[in-house]
Amino acid sequence: VRMREARDEARLNADENRRRLASLLTNTGLQAAAAGDPVASLPWLVAALRVDAGEGARERPHRVRHASVLHELPELRALWFHERLIQHAAFSRDGAKVATVSYDGTVRVWEVAGGRELGPPRWHTNQLPGIDLLFHVDFSPDGQRVVSAGNHDARIWEVDSGRLIGRPLAHTNEVRFARFSPDGTRVLTASTDRTARVWSAATGEPVTGPLRHELGVLTAAWSPDGRFVASGGRDRVVKIWEAASGRPVATTAAHAGEISHLEFSPDGEHLVSAS
Repeated sequence: VRMREARDEARLNADENRRRLASLLTNTGLQAAAAGDPVASLPWLVAALRVDAGEGARERPHRVRHASVLHELPELRALWFHERLIQHAAFSRDGAKVATVSYDGTVRVWEVAGGRELGPPRWHTNQLPGIDLLFHVDFSPDGQRVVSAGNHDARIWEVDSGRLIGRPLAHTNEVRFARFSPDGTRVLTASTDRTARVWSAATGEPVTGPLRHELGVLTAAWSPDGRFVASGGRDRVVKIWEAASGRPVATTAAHAGEISHLEFSPDGEHLVSAS
């Protein structure tokens, strides 16, 4: 009799512990949802459901909560894959296409509405053995070309055919960034060879000499009117240059760490830097 009573008491205690655990998990998830983060709430609510799974009346409220939270999430419209890590993705200006670059050495362009791939994979491969490190991709303003940055160069591709346009825009070390000018006639690149460069998008010829830093350049930006470019990286300073001549215009005070991103304001009057 005592053993049966002990077993019954253990079952009651275990059931009460499960109820408390499910309540704690549920409340944590609901707090995240109430704070405006339904994605963060889901792991907690799923864990609570697992605790009460198979318990009829206790399981049903969990499923109702799941349905309510899922209704608040953005709708997944498309899912695209590469063979290795996807390092960067960008929309075309009209939002109709997405370009992706990956450590599998390919540049791919996708149709947003239908999800299909546009043209063949563009192989931006390294002539040296090892991983093909592709870091950045950008569309031309008209959406007809993409530029990819990686390995030791940047390359311009035709979207529809996948054809390489002109010659590679070569640096002597990794190219971390490439972006078309606002009018699409030039390309700005940033490289760990300690330089940024401005190139002709039509010929692949340099427009300026090397825009030099003391250490590797990781990011760059065009002013909205295309008259100036900014560059920054591991030397922790931002430099501003005339895009047509490469003449230095200004150098900012140093950040405490390397520069990771630069962006001009829409009116071109301000520049924000992230470190």
